[in-house]
Amino acid sequence: MMYFALGLLMSPFILHDIWCLDCPSTYAQTNFILKHHVLSSTTVKNYQECYGKCASTTDCHSMNFYDRSQRCELNKGSHLSNPVDLVYNEEGTYSVHDSRSVATCSDKYCGTDTICVVNNQLNNNFECKECALAFGMGVNSSKIPNSAITASSSHGSAHESWRGRLNNYPVTRPYSAGCWAAGDNTVGQYLQVDLGHVVYVTMVATQGRSHDSLEQYVTKYSLAYKSTDSSFVDYEMANTVKVFQANTDKTSIVTHRLPEKIKTRYIRFVVREWYGHISMRAEVYGCQIPA
Repeated sequence: MMYFALGLLMSPFILHDIWCLDCPSTYAQTNFILKHHVLSSTTVKNYQECYGKCASTTDCHSMNFYDRSQRCELNKGSHLSNPVDLVYNEEGTYSVHDSRSVATCSDKYCGTDTICVVNNQLNNNFECKECALAFGMGVNSSKIPNSAITASSSHGSAHESWRGRLNNYPVTRPYSAGCWAAGDNTVGQYLQVDLGHVVYVTMVATQGRSHDSLEQYVTKYSLAYKSTDSSFVDYEMANTVKVFQANTDKTSIVTHRLPEKIKTRYIRFVVREWYGHISMRAEVYGCQIPA
């Protein structure tokens, strides 16, 4: 695992690295501001007063100070959790509040198969942690019990939800279709997995129905998720439901790494489009949440 100090972290989207020498924050940059996260805006005498206002505001994690207009913006987020929102501004100075614990950091700071995890015990440092292990929905491990795999409907016996495991195959006696098949072909049918407790999900994979003559598979799906007591919400990117391109045949495995991890216990593969009949085998990947 790799550890990084927030005070030394530079966003991959920053074009300049001119430091503010008179700022009390250990991370401050002139000519940059954080957009889309402003809690409040007011006029102040100087930067130090702006920093003081952030210190007295519980939800303030960073601030934008505009030297010419003496305007102070308090932000509810930071460059660590929202790197794409740190943008160039000729008048502005962006800085973080050192004593505020950071809750999340963006996976954009880490490489493939790793996630960004904040470690507040190390002065708000973060680590890139490996997070791409199969949770056991597939038949290769089957750690997830049959009772934890449910669906909106099933096409009778031998097509139940729990048969929708990656790399599952048909059996003649007793007969099994070797996949989940929906009761009818309608948009919104879903295959759901209970992962047992709240975890990070970083990747998903799907297959169609393995059959000598039938061509049945899902071609597009979205994801929905929830924690123990919450309601299901759609997985979105840029405030739009993310639709995944799924299978183009019945046997190939199509894998998608999620641009940002999901913190969840329950996850649904929600069908958008299909070929032949809604049929699916799936696996979910990720890791446990560090204590």
